Amino acid sequence: MQVPIRPDPNAISQDHADSLRAYAAFYLRKTGTTNAIIVDIVIDGFMLQCDNDEAFLIPFSRPLTSAKDIRKIAVEMHNEAYDGMGYIYKLHTGFYSHKIKIGGKMIAKKYPAAPIALGVLSLSVAVFVARRRLKK
Repeated sequence: MQVPIRPDPNAISQDHADSLRAYAAFYLRKTGTTNAIIVDIVIDGFMLQCDNDEAFLIPFSRPLTSAKDIRKIAVEMHNEAYDGMGYIYKLHTGFYSHKIKIGGKMIAKKYPAAPIALGVLSLSVAVFVARRRLKK
């Protein structure tokens, strides 16, 4: 028996559309999915609807012991799906550029002067390269 539990599936669908498309591609072998939404979260897994088709159960990667485990399991499944689809899929879907953007935000938050230092470093390298070219 599937007993509904919450967090809000609509919020997950809106905030993590890329992950849900990766779930569809990896777990359901629906690689052309353009729109994937969670229609329900049950004790066994996510009920995922792809491109307005019927909903399919994607079982959690490990047993769910409480609702607070859903986020951790979802992240594990996100990583498993992207890793399982491979590098080309990651490149095609913007996985790496998203990771760089998130990493940059984390660095800027932890080290507020980092963007300035990176800008100065980039400018210094550009000046160095330009001067070397002028000498030739």
